[in-house]
Amino acid sequence: MTHRLLEWIASHGISIAPHVELVHEDGHVKVVACNDVPEGAVLCVIPKAAILSKRTTSVAGLLESGDEGLRIDGGLALLAGVLHELSLGSKSPW
Repeated sequence: MTHRLLEWIASHGISIAPHVELVHEDGHVKVVACNDVPEGAVLCVIPKAAILSKRTTSVAGLLESGDEGLRIDGGLALLAGVLHELSLGSKSPW
C-alpha cells in the first residue's frame, strides 16, 4: 500500500520533506516525523492538480448543476466525488 501511494505521490509532483515519512500500520497510512522538524519547515508541497475536491472530481459538473436540481455542496459533494472516483478504479487519476 505505502509503495503504491509513494509512486502515486511522485507521479503527481507531490514532494515530501525528509523530516517526515509515510508509515503503513494497522491498515492505515500515517505521517510521522523522522527527526526534529524545524519551526516553519515545509513538510509537503501538493500541486493544485493533485488535490481531489468537489471541483476536481470527474463529476464536478453534475454536482454543481443547479438547473437540474442536483446541486450538492460541502462535505456531501466531496463524498460523492470520492465515491465516484473509487468506482472508476484505475481509470481515476486519484
